[in-house]
Amino acid sequence: ACIGCGKCEKTCKFDAIHVEDNLAYIDPEKCKNCGMCAKECPTGAIVNMKVKKAKPAAPKAEAAPAPAKEAAPAEENAQA
Repeated sequence: ACIGCGKCEKTCKFDAIHVEDNLAYIDPEKCKNCGMCAKECPTGAIVNMKVKKAKPAAPKAEAAPAPAKEAAPAEENAQA
């Protein structure tokens, strides 16, 4: 995952990468797919000229509440 080190940004001859909020963004219009950024990336986050983002931590599983019991259907009063 991208750690926002900026090595790819400094390596890119086409000014196709910028790092913002510790994440690299690749401009597909400027990118020439030369692969220099991928070679420079210390974490291997750039694959097929796309940056792999860190996945957010999964929320802790909480115990599910016991299912509510269904109410018995009301019996109709039989009145003749």
